[in-house]
Amino acid sequence: MPSYRIGRTDMERGSVSADSWENVFADKTIRNAFIRKVYGIVAFMLMITFLVIAAMRGMIGFLVLEIILVCCKSVRRSVPYNFILLFLMNLCLSISIGFVCVFYRLDSILIAAGITFVITLLVSIFSSFTSFDFTKLIWIMFMILIAFTLASIAMFFIRNRIAEMIYCTIGVIIFVIYLAIDTQLIVGGRSIELSEEEYILGAIKIYTDIIEIFIYLLHLIQR
Repeated sequence: MPSYRIGRTDMERGSVSADSWENVFADKTIRNAFIRKVYGIVAFMLMITFLVIAAMRGMIGFLVLEIILVCCKSVRRSVPYNFILLFLMNLCLSISIGFVCVFYRLDSILIAAGITFVITLLVSIFSSFTSFDFTKLIWIMFMILIAFTLASIAMFFIRNRIAEMIYCTIGVIIFVIYLAIDTQLIVGGRSIELSEEEYILGAIKIYTDIIEIFIYLLHLIQR
């Protein structure tokens, strides 16, 4: 039960006596400190709420804009609207990633970024020069990605570090393969390739792969 301090009530008049109010607010310094503490806690709670809402709105905005650009060929080929939407999509995802990174140490972020850079460089070089056609795996990887996305729902209810590490490791592997596929789609010369007019779609694919690899690596090496 919460505790309250009240004054002594004059039973005949139903009013609080002056000496009791004097006792309640005798020390103004303590009372002011109490007020600051209450409103400080409220401000912190509101800040957390704002951060979560902003992150969720950023992710929703990213998904909406990504769907528009990926599914509407006429939009992503229309200059300058395609660049405007691409910029907004990038901004929305950057806001979400920024809020995620707030909860990680700087060294973990730098390590994840460094590993992501090395992976991106090596996979891009390898997939550009290898004779193996990764684009033939595109539909297999699509089905695997759907299953992985469904599994992510279960991860909300599993609070086990080993399970999270396995899940994130699989996520890294999936998007490394997707990076190889999308690199070959851009480079061309395989069974499936992007048209030279699809530079926006190509940029979205590579950018999304790199961000996903970074996020899963960040979860893996969190300290």
